Amino acid sequence: MRVTKVIAALIAFGVPFGYLQATISLYIRGVYAPVHANVHASAGGLFPLLTWSQLRAAGALHLPLLELGREIMTLGIIASAAYAAGRGKREYPATFAIMYGVWQISYYFFMRVMSGWPASLLDWDLLLLVPAPWTGPVLAPMLLALALIACGASFLSREDSPVPIRFRGHDGKLLVTGCAVIALSFLSQAGNIASGLPAGGYPWPLLAAGLALGIGTLAVAARR
Repeated sequence: MRVTKVIAALIAFGVPFGYLQATISLYIRGVYAPVHANVHASAGGLFPLLTWSQLRAAGALHLPLLELGREIMTLGIIASAAYAAGRGKREYPATFAIMYGVWQISYYFFMRVMSGWPASLLDWDLLLLVPAPWTGPVLAPMLLALALIACGASFLSREDSPVPIRFRGHDGKLLVTGCAVIALSFLSQAGNIASGLPAGGYPWPLLAAGLALGIGTLAVAARR
């Protein structure tokens, strides 16, 4: 019962927070769009991303700073809500995973409802700017979000049972490695994106490998 309430609370917070972040993103994009159009008249959307020199020439260096602030504060709020919902350090990663996943899916849902974007799950998005541009098709962070919710909920559901999930040996290293591989998939085009060049293909095998490693490690630990 306690775990159900925790998950329900995370969903109840994550969905409206996704709406709030979608509205903020739309305002920032509304300011960014005419600046982008002056440099790339034939391009629509975010890409190719404007370089720092192009933003400086346009007098728009404040835009990436606004976005950086939004990203940092968003992660801080998600972390704070997850910390408040969890019971001890064992539950915090799980509550964070659920909170982040719910927020991510809600964000894209409300962006679609309010602006019609993304038109397709294969549309590219700029996920983060810290420490370099994280980019990929919308489907990639959506799959990650679903995996985070499922894994977090599975872990929490066992916390109040007689047999909670226990990680042993190299489990922690395997989970960190899985996260690093997933991060690498989103950072694979950082050089091109930061230079104002078109993104190449997204490395789906990297994402699949990272998800498989993380989910597999949790599944093995759950069976012990």
